[in-house]
Amino acid sequence: MGKTLFEMLCDRFKGPIEHQVANPLKMKLGQSMTIKDIDYKGLVFYLKRILEYKRTINGEDFVFTDYELQARPFGADEVNLRLRLNPIADPDAVSGLTHNAVLLKMYDELAYTEDFHKIVNDTTKQFQVFENGVMTEQYWRVNDVQESYKTTVTVVDSASVDKGVKKVDELPKNYLEFWDYHRETVDEANQKLIQYLFVEMDQSNGWFQIWRGAEIDTQLVSVL
Repeated sequence: MGKTLFEMLCDRFKGPIEHQVANPLKMKLGQSMTIKDIDYKGLVFYLKRILEYKRTINGEDFVFTDYELQARPFGADEVNLRLRLNPIADPDAVSGLTHNAVLLKMYDELAYTEDFHKIVNDTTKQFQVFENGVMTEQYWRVNDVQESYKTTVTVVDSASVDKGVKKVDELPKNYLEFWDYHRETVDEANQKLIQYLFVEMDQSNGWFQIWRGAEIDTQLVSVL
């Protein structure tokens, strides 16, 4: 059976599946992006996945978006990043800025251990990074929050697009618990910046991922 006119009009209104999740940049999979940062100069990144994070706090939904990016420089290893766009509570009426942008890179990942779980649930609300037995970084929970956040992550990936998925409800979902941390530090020019560290735990198998990064000027990111 063919589609009714109503179904066709609804499909047209909804647009591609990438536009049916929180997607502030209106990007489609495979679209390219450049980041004018000294570490990524000359690289062209391609959008691999869109991850819509949704958490509910006191009955209210809060949503942010991760764009999973990959560059494949000739003769070098792949570079994988996440660009996280988080809505601003009070958008700047003058500049028109509605989201802040945080550029994240995976710092580490590991299978579930009770000891590590105790670290992120520690009442000190701190997270310390050690290298060769020496503490090199120390972070504190954002907004001095003690509890973790439970979030549902809706995933837009090439497998779903190739299958012709049309409805958000048909997209794969991950259920994560995460802890957010931050610290004040300085960049190469000795300018103050806020560095973030996020610990995510997959609720299905306990797998941990640690992502680390800092805010980036939105003027430095260009969608091609």
